[in-house]
Amino acid sequence: MDLVEYAKNVVKLKNIFVYYIIFEFIPYNRFNDIKEINRTNCTIIYSAVWNDGPLLHNNKKWARESNKKVSLKLYNLQNIDEFLNEVKKYLSRNDNPVYGISQNQDLKYIIVFQYDLCCKSCGEEYTENNFKFEWCKKCQVNYLELNFKNWTSNNDKIDNLIQNMQLKINSKWDMVFEWIPYNQFSNIKKINDDFTRIYSAIWKNDFLYYDNLYSKDQIRRLKLRVTLKYSQNIIDEVEEYSISNIYGISRDPNTKDYIIVIENKYCEKCDKEYTDTYYKWCKPCKINDLKRNFTNWTSENIKIDNLIREIQLKINNADDTIFEWIPHNRFSNIKEIGKGGFATIYSAIWKDGPSSYNEYEYSRNQKKVALKQLYNSQNITIEFLNEIKGYSIKELNHVLSIYGLSQNPNTNDYIMVLDYAEGGSLYNWVNKHYSKFDWSYKINTLFNIITGLEEIHEKQLVHRDLHTGNILSMYITLDNYNLMCISDMGLCGRVDNTDKTKLYGVMPYVAPEVLRGEPYTQTAD
Repeated sequence: MDLVEYAKNVVKLKNIFVYYIIFEFIPYNRFNDIKEINRTNCTIIYSAVWNDGPLLHNNKKWARESNKKVSLKLYNLQNIDEFLNEVKKYLSRNDNPVYGISQNQDLKYIIVFQYDLCCKSCGEEYTENNFKFEWCKKCQVNYLELNFKNWTSNNDKIDNLIQNMQLKINSKWDMVFEWIPYNQFSNIKKINDDFTRIYSAIWKNDFLYYDNLYSKDQIRRLKLRVTLKYSQNIIDEVEEYSISNIYGISRDPNTKDYIIVIENKYCEKCDKEYTDTYYKWCKPCKINDLKRNFTNWTSENIKIDNLIREIQLKINNADDTIFEWIPHNRFSNIKEIGKGGFATIYSAIWKDGPSSYNEYEYSRNQKKVALKQLYNSQNITIEFLNEIKGYSIKELNHVLSIYGLSQNPNTNDYIMVLDYAEGGSLYNWVNKHYSKFDWSYKINTLFNIITGLEEIHEKQLVHRDLHTGNILSMYITLDNYNLMCISDMGLCGRVDNTDKTKLYGVMPYVAPEVLRGEPYTQTAD
């Protein structure tokens, strides 16, 4: 079988066009500006420009991306079967980096890759090459080995331990394990002295890291808070750690004890271990802050105040919404956008915006929200309380988020402050995008709905009014189709409510068993 026939069979029989890239045979004369990058005994890597470019699938049509920069990997193989086995290895990968195959004028076999597949320094394939960043383990290890002579702990066993830990690096996101002179620490504070001495400290120089996906070089951030753990068995204990969460080793010049330097796990306020170590967020401290703040606000209704406090104290994660009482004068640009039998919906700008945890602290930013003003809600009912509890205080969930409560000063009706769904109802959104709403979009939308319904059912609630008008798209465009939320929790009820006398919801969507007189259940949803 020649290469042209093989390429055709790959497409025709195996239907391989992973990530919408068609695999093909590419005549060698369609490449120009060919430059050698690296060579070994078996292969030579070239960069080149492919005049025609790959055939890509985009927006429901196929088109070529002309003058595409690519990498050519030329194999010094005489047997075509050996070469095709190499091709199959790449085609079987999930990230399929191959555009096709070719053959030069010397009849050498070539695999045509995406340009950024191979390291420009050593010519070998990048160890990590996703999301537009490239990282080469071989080059990183070479750099670390060359740097061995530039530091020492003055103890051969410790030096060997550090060098071995450094050479375990396996990802761009792994930390570079280091020897850290003790004078690099300041603000040293004792945390624990029961069995193991533990201190918090400020590391003046910080560890080596990549500050984002696209950076090519490691940098240091100044003044990182770390945990110092004294050790009597430093070698065995260090080897228990993963290199993704340990910074290095130091030594106390006074006691001569070795110290393991790890990420800061202890809250600066209470000295207890953080609830969320990555975001440096402490649940007990946040709850105490909320409790102390209870006296600084009131809705002037004890039931509402107690409800808000109850929901606030359910906070469990750094990205959970801080449910709050929001004075009506904190809204501007209020516009009516919908009206129903139980409420009027408005869009508005919340001048302060929700209290969100970001970059290790809470901050606020102006936000567009939806205001759901319930008719005759001056008297608090169980149904009103159930609806509020049905909404989500979790970030990026598939039940509409609720930020708090307010009150219309003219009518005294209570207002639920909800996330604003730019895309409107699922019914309208699908009609608008119907021509492009293919199978993958439908599956993802269904997954969103299932996930939201699961959250409602985990609260031991039944929605009882689920239909396409109560499922909202958070974004207008099809590009952001992956966030649908369940809304309108007004008819939500407890799962143990077996009342058969009341019929809820929009008739075409009511479950048949409910129409026959059976109670609402989670299965009916």
